[in-house]
Amino acid sequence: MKKPSKKASKTKKKAARVPVSRSSRVIKKTVRKSSRKTVSSAKKVIPRIVSSESTQAAESFSPQFELPAHYGNNHAVLCARDPWWVYAYWEIMTEPINRLLGQMRELGLRPEKAVLRVFDSTQESEKEDYFDIHLFDVSGNFAWPMIGDWMIDTGKPDREWIIGLGICAQGGRFFELVRSNRVRTPRYGISEVIDEEWMLPDHLARKIYGLSGDLASLRSSSQLQSSRAAKPS
Repeated sequence: MKKPSKKASKTKKKAARVPVSRSSRVIKKTVRKSSRKTVSSAKKVIPRIVSSESTQAAESFSPQFELPAHYGNNHAVLCARDPWWVYAYWEIMTEPINRLLGQMRELGLRPEKAVLRVFDSTQESEKEDYFDIHLFDVSGNFAWPMIGDWMIDTGKPDREWIIGLGICAQGGRFFELVRSNRVRTPRYGISEVIDEEWMLPDHLARKIYGLSGDLASLRSSSQLQSSRAAKPS
């Protein structure tokens, strides 16, 4: 038999070595990549811890929850809505009301009606400026809190207002239970405050006013358009 030549043996050795080395490298790389993927994916998964308190709170929660009828406070709050209207709401418990009714009876006075008294406190004077809103009649002791709200038409813009809730006796004497905060309604119209730094001469003010279109008798709309078109940009 003839011995294989050196060149043929070399080529066989190379052909045998190359696929083994490449496959081993590919296998190693894929193993490393897959191990990295499993580690990274394990890091992304965050376990959700649910405490017993949260589960109890979720079970006890009811979508039919309603706000309480009252909070046990004795107060009145006043808010300004616009130049003419203010909004009031109040809450008075039965204890102070019945105590006041007892004091009125001790004085020989007969409780007649619950009243919302609106005070104009813009200017302090000896004579109080107010008007009353009749809420309801009072016949005996209260078995429930005095809770309510009211939209009040003051009829005067740019004024300060306070409300007082109480009970009027027969004859008109007023016994106050609670008093609200003070609010000021905004003015109606342009402010009367003039800043001298931004004042304009009369001829410039008249010119600006005329260009706004309000001086229709002095200039027509076509004249205004032509004058604006003639101005360089």
